[in-house]
Parts: sequence; C-alpha cells; structure tokens
Amino acid sequence: MRTDSVQIANRYRGGDSIRTIATESGLSTSTVRRRLLEANVSLRPAGTQRTRPDSELLHRLHQQGLSQRQIADRFKVSPASVSSWFAHAEIVRTKAPRPSDAELRQLYLGDKLNLRGIADRYAVTKQAVRGWLTRARIETRSKQSAIDAADADTIQRLYVDQQLSCAQIGLHLGIDAQLVARVLHRHGVELRTPRPAVSRPDLQAALAEGLNSPQIATRFKCSVSAVCRALRREQLQTPHQRQRREMLDRANRIRSLAHP
Repeated sequence: MRTDSVQIANRYRGGDSIRTIATESGLSTSTVRRRLLEANVSLRPAGTQRTRPDSELLHRLHQQGLSQRQIADRFKVSPASVSSWFAHAEIVRTKAPRPSDAELRQLYLGDKLNLRGIADRYAVTKQAVRGWLTRARIETRSKQSAIDAADADTIQRLYVDQQLSCAQIGLHLGIDAQLVARVLHRHGVELRTPRPAVSRPDLQAALAEGLNSPQIATRFKCSVSAVCRALRREQLQTPHQRQRREMLDRANRIRSLAHP
C-alpha cells in the first residue's frame, strides 16, 4: 500500500471529508476515494456529520491563543475543518502575528527554514507563510530555481525582438507567464504595458466563423482565459454562450409566468 494512501486514510479517519482532502492535496475526489478503498477504509455515508468540539470548547481554545493549526493538530483534522468549526461557532479569527520583512528574510534566506518551519514557529499554515513571502517580495526557493533554470536569452529575444507578450512566451516555452515576467525583470528588461490578447475586430471575425473560446485561443496563440476576458470586455459571446444565455432567459420567463 502506498504511503500517500496511508496519509489520506489517517486524515479521513481523523474527520476530514473526501472533498477537503482532495482540495488540500491537489487530487480529485475520485482519486481520494480510490486511495481510501486501497487502504481498506470504510467510507462514511454521504452527509454524515463529523465529530467536532462544541462551541464553548472552541471559544475557550481560541481565547487561550491557540491557532487554527494548533487546534487542528489537537483534534487530528485539517485547518480547513477548524475554519468551518469557527464559522459555525461564530468565532471571529484573530490575525496571527506576522514577522517583519527583515525577520522573514533572515528566517527563510539566512537560516534556510522552509515554509513548514516558519509556519510552526508562528503557529500558522504554510499558505499564510507563502503570502508573507509574496508581500515581502521574497522569491520561494522553488521559484528561484525555476528562474535560474529558465533560458533568459531566449525569453529576452522573444520579448524584445519578436515583441511577444509574457503570456505568448509562456505558451511557447511551456512555462508560467509570471515566471517570464520575473526573468525579464531580473535582467533589467522594462515590461511593456499589457495589450489585449485579442482585439475586437479579431474576435468578431472569429465569432463570425463560429469558433469557440479554445479555438480562438489557438488561432491567436493566447490562453482561453485571455479570450474569455476579451469577450467580456467587448461584450461579445460565442455561439455556445449565446445559446446558453437564451436558454437561461427562456427558463426565467417560464418561471416568472408560473410564479407571478
């Protein structure tokens, strides 16, 4: 039996739902369910209420200064579960103390602590530490390694000489557009003001041919999300979007007639 199946089984037995485990581990719910079956775990019926401490105990733990991470460790559940408990008990969460940018830089870059090490020190989640690093403009080591490994010369040539956008370069090289921007910034290349990925005339011409969003994205070498943003900006719709809008309008009219 695989180690990840054991970890998933322990979290499920501790009260986490399949959806919570899937969300936090980056897996699909069907994969989590399959791993649980591999670990010979009996699945709870759908809608089963998980055991949770009563509101009085949660308030007392919160007043003692325990973080959601510490409460989660005590009850062997995820911080997301504790967050839902807090919401049910109407507990207003207090923000965890945040180290200064200089302290954070020393811990992460000087002392070489990882995200978990810093999170444990301040009793917060790794996601909170990641947010601190972002606000302090400290690149995580994984991002730093990706920047070092990127072909800066190729990126600069595509951006400066061929006038491609960061998104287009990212699609061409198979990397994230934000990583492209970081590489350019590191090498002193001033970024241009972002231009729309697709112009209104181009959108109108593509829609006249009956193309959908993925097909438009392929034609103009941009992401599907960029096409969707352009459609919203220009107040245009693909044939599928227009058909869906008409169906919704028709259903709303029928509903209004049935319940005047």
